[in-house]
Amino acid sequence: MKNNLRFGIISCASILEYGFMPAVELTEGVEAVAISSRDIKKAKRAASKYGIRKAYGDYESILHDHNIDCVYIPLPNSMHIKWARRSLEAGKHVLCEKPLAWNAAEAESLIELISGSGLTFAEAFQYRYHPLMHRVEEIVRSGRIGKLQRVEASYCEIIPDRRAVQFRPEMAGGALMDVGSYCVNFCRFIAGCDDAEVAAAESEISEGVDGSTCAELRFSNGVRAVVHCSILATTPCYAVIAGSEGTVFIHNPFPAALYEKGRVADKYLCIVRTGDVIENIRVPSKLTYACQMEAFRDAVLAGEQPLIDINEAVANMRIIDAIRKKAGIEVSLPGL
Repeated sequence: MKNNLRFGIISCASILEYGFMPAVELTEGVEAVAISSRDIKKAKRAASKYGIRKAYGDYESILHDHNIDCVYIPLPNSMHIKWARRSLEAGKHVLCEKPLAWNAAEAESLIELISGSGLTFAEAFQYRYHPLMHRVEEIVRSGRIGKLQRVEASYCEIIPDRRAVQFRPEMAGGALMDVGSYCVNFCRFIAGCDDAEVAAAESEISEGVDGSTCAELRFSNGVRAVVHCSILATTPCYAVIAGSEGTVFIHNPFPAALYEKGRVADKYLCIVRTGDVIENIRVPSKLTYACQMEAFRDAVLAGEQPLIDINEAVANMRIIDAIRKKAGIEVSLPGL
C-alpha cells in the first residue's frame, strides 16, 4: 500500500488509549495525523501522548484539513450525528462511535447523504469484526445447535461518577444508549432479523436517564430475545444463544480482546453445548478494535460500505426507540 489512510480524530476521549490508537498501531495502511478538542491544551497533550503530528483547538479544523481522509468520532452520544454529517459533507470517510443518533429518524437522515457521496460510513460496533463473532455466526447458521429459539445479552458496568456523560440526558446518556446498544445489536445479529416487537420493558431512572433497562423482544421470525443493561451496577458481561439442540455461552463478547501492557489480551470465554458434548471455542488472538480498523480500511479502499453501515445503524436505533417507548424513558431530542 503506497499511501496510508490518514485519520483525524474529533475528541480526546478515553477510548483512544485502549481502543482506537492501539488499533492504528496494529493496522497496516492507516495512521492518525491530527486530533482536535475545544481545548487546544488538551489536544496538544493528547497529540504528544499518542505521537500525532497536528493538534487543533476546534473540531472544524479537522474537516478543513486536506491531508485527512477519514474522521473518527468518539464524542458524547448527542454529538455523533452532527459531526458525522459535517464530516461527510466535507468529503471525509467516517468511523463514528455508537450509537450514531438520538433516534432512528436522525440516523435515517444520513442515508441519502452517504449513498450519493461515494464515501464510506461505519458505526463502531467493533466486536462484530472479531474472529469470535464470525465463528459464533457460523455455528448458529450451520444448525449445529438446532433451530434458533432464544438470545440473551447482558452488559452492566457501573459508572461511579454521576457527572459523567452517561448520566446526562442532554448528551443522550443512559444505559440503553451506552452499553445497551451492544446488547440490541447482538440480539439482532444472532436473530438474523431487524423486525421486533418489544413485548415488555422496564427501566430504573437515575439522574434523568435510564440507569438500568431490561427488555424482552419478539422478532418476527419467531426468535425471542432479552436485553439487560446497566450503568448502576457491574455484573458479568455475557450472551447466551439457545437452540433446539444446544446452546452457545459467551463471557465478555463486547469486546473479545483488548490491548494491555503492550500486548493483545483475550477477554472472552465461549462454550458450545450440543447434547452431552461441550466444546471450548478458541479463535486467533486479535485486538477487537484492530479487526474493525482493518475492515474499515478495506471498505474505504474498495469504495464499499462495511459490515456495520448506515442501514445497520438505523435498524439498531429503531429497536432502541421501541424499547424506550415501552419502558417510558423520556428523551429530549435537540432541535425537534
